[in-house]
Amino acid sequence: RANGFLPNAIHFGVVPDPEGERVGNGGAMLGAMRYVAEHSGRSDFRNLKTMVLLSSGDSRRVPQYSAMGKVFSPVPRELPNGRPSTLFDEMMMTMIGVPQKTNHGMLILSGDVMLAFDSDQIPDNLDEAFAIAFPEPAKMGANHGVFLNNEYGYIAKVWHKQKAEVLGSYGAVDNEGCVNIDTGAVFFTAKMLENLYRLICNDKGQCTQESFHQIVNNEIAPSLYVDFFYPLAAESTFDGYMAEKPEGHMSSELIKMRESVWHILRPFRIRLLRLELS
Repeated sequence: RANGFLPNAIHFGVVPDPEGERVGNGGAMLGAMRYVAEHSGRSDFRNLKTMVLLSSGDSRRVPQYSAMGKVFSPVPRELPNGRPSTLFDEMMMTMIGVPQKTNHGMLILSGDVMLAFDSDQIPDNLDEAFAIAFPEPAKMGANHGVFLNNEYGYIAKVWHKQKAEVLGSYGAVDNEGCVNIDTGAVFFTAKMLENLYRLICNDKGQCTQESFHQIVNNEIAPSLYVDFFYPLAAESTFDGYMAEKPEGHMSSELIKMRESVWHILRPFRIRLLRLELS
């Protein structure tokens, strides 16, 4: 900000995992929500447009960038001011056109994925939740999340790291041999955030340190893309959700949290935006 790289009109914040714990990307999202609620004075998230870059983790594939944060990994491109570009710079340039397309809510991005697309592909005045996917060969689905949309354009099913032949048997492979690859980019509406915020509040509707830590901790370590995404898929089931393999380890605390999340998020649906790479 001091060097003029960040606009003064936008509030920027950095939210670490609490007390050095590994709380998962779902826990990191809840931490960001708590930060936004505390700094805006609003827990209904209305009239707010927020972008969250999830950038913690070990960065095992490129450990040399772990300390600075994966989102600040260098990109082999020079910016107009002569400075080497980073994932953060590229994300800001790609996403700068998204807020004018959406209603109030939160855009969540994975800090180690560089997305390059024309934001004009996103429909104008979009007032519902959505996830961004790109068509890729089915064999790539073995290393990623894959979406299947229904006839109404909403996500019907979600799979994580399934073999290409398995995805084919599920009907997730199109006529060109491609699947909808999860990019990690997802938009939650203000109403979804307001309901999800209750997860870290006490019986009085207050988010205290105690109520926050009951969900955001090492034992549960919720996953945004498993624990918060699965209930939104139109054809998901409660039993299937309970049996879904967690990012960490299964525990009684995680099962109890999933029961709450199912009731909180199940009424909502999420649209699939299949975009083309720039």
